[in-house]
Amino acid sequence: MRFALPLLVLAACTGTAEESKYSEETDPTIDRDVEVDTDTDTDTDTDTDTDTDTDTDTDTDTDTDTDTGVAPAPSITLSAPADGAVLAGTSTELAFTIADFAISADVGGVAVEGEGHYHLLVDGAYYDYGTDADSAIVADLSEGAHTITVELVTSDHASLSPAVSASVNVEVAAGAFGVTIDSSGFGAELNTATVQVPVSVTNLVMSEDVGGSAVEGEGHYHVYLDGVYQDFGTGPTATLYHVAAGSHVVEVRLAANDHTELGAVDYARFSVAAARPDIMLLAPVDGDIVMSDTADVSVMVENFAYAPDSVGADAVAGEGHYHVYVDGAYATYSAADTVTVPGLSAGLHTMYVELVNNDHTSLAEPVWSEEISFEVGVTVE
Repeated sequence: MRFALPLLVLAACTGTAEESKYSEETDPTIDRDVEVDTDTDTDTDTDTDTDTDTDTDTDTDTDTDTDTGVAPAPSITLSAPADGAVLAGTSTELAFTIADFAISADVGGVAVEGEGHYHLLVDGAYYDYGTDADSAIVADLSEGAHTITVELVTSDHASLSPAVSASVNVEVAAGAFGVTIDSSGFGAELNTATVQVPVSVTNLVMSEDVGGSAVEGEGHYHVYLDGVYQDFGTGPTATLYHVAAGSHVVEVRLAANDHTELGAVDYARFSVAAARPDIMLLAPVDGDIVMSDTADVSVMVENFAYAPDSVGADAVAGEGHYHVYVDGAYATYSAADTVTVPGLSAGLHTMYVELVNNDHTSLAEPVWSEEISFEVGVTVE
């Protein structure tokens, strides 16, 4: 997805497309033809005769560094994708090396010489910014040829002087796989630990044969949070559980049935409030065998107050109880950390819990746990 620049009028964030393009001209370098021989000539004849080569080399290096005091110019070199690469997906992952420039997370802050971040441009138009030191993702590419540019900028989004950038040309093949995250709901800080990520996929059929043999044209997607794999999915929504407070990046990557990733990815940034509520299902755990027709449920909640005397009353923000769902159907409620679910039939079951208001409605930003599977291992009379 594309994102607006923080604290910036976009028109001022980069130069023109022409200014942002990589220049093949070498940056001005220090003239190392310094007349260091003058110092050498003042040495005695003995030194000149015996140490001419050594003295010349040593003096040249020392005098050049000392006299100019000029730091090396920042640079960026792209190593992937290869120039002219044809992409099987509607996205690409850039790999690059940045030298003599410190990447800073203070995006939108005060400019400090020698540090900042970079801007990503597609066909000369601003796409996003980045702070990863050696890689970036460009997604949502349309079919056809594109030029992708990475330009170093200061924290306040200003181009360096002279501008420092690198570019690569790629082509998105006809019928390329595509995945898109609808991040429209991520504009404000989220007040929930359960984050729903809307996903849409093109040119790949979602298959339930996850882990099976690869079949051309079908597969699923992988979900990553801050670079760490979370789960796979095949539906229109991916869900992240127990997300900590703070800033995060979610990625969705298309994969074949056998989990081979196909080169199509999208990402979105979002932030979670410090006081976001959460609920964790502690027992039963996934895979448990319960030797009874009842299940003892144990939970833990965060940033949420139980209100046992207000069950059924008007909703009050920050308080309430939780509902227990078995096989997708409501089973019972509780305003304590434990509750017993009776009347379970023998066999496999699923369970999850959800925080709710006093009046039994879901919270404004819903909060629920992962769904676990367990088995009732006795024959129920």
